Amino acid sequence: TTTTDRTGLSKTDQADPDLRAFLAELSASAADPRAKTKFNANNEAAEQATGPSPHDRRLFPTTMSCRSAFDAAFYCQSLGGQFNGVYRYGGLRDCSEHWGDFWFCMRIKGWGGPEKEKAVVEHYRGKEERYRKGRSSEDIWEQR
Repeated sequence: TTTTDRTGLSKTDQADPDLRAFLAELSASAADPRAKTKFNANNEAAEQATGPSPHDRRLFPTTMSCRSAFDAAFYCQSLGGQFNGVYRYGGLRDCSEHWGDFWFCMRIKGWGGPEKEKAVVEHYRGKEERYRKGRSSEDIWEQR
């Protein structure tokens, strides 16, 4: 059963008009994917205006947990972590990157405010650049 108010409209009929418009555009774009809808045009305009760069500062964390870094390094060195490395990659994994993260975190632990945030962002940016230089599964998945 549905309830109606004085206008004779049910609660379902009183739903947000923007939501209904979006759903209508979504179903229209599903029928013809090449059709430019208001929603797609707004998103494309926003992307062109801002253009997210691959090294955008907002993409990187500003905090780092020393405990999590230690746990990751310790697990990497453990029997279970090395077994996962053999299973996934066919050989033992080097854990120096994990230990590097831990010691970096310990070095900046006493720093305060914006200095620490900037250092953490730069650390993650450097890791991302090193990761992008090597081979990864993204080499295959980006092509598909």
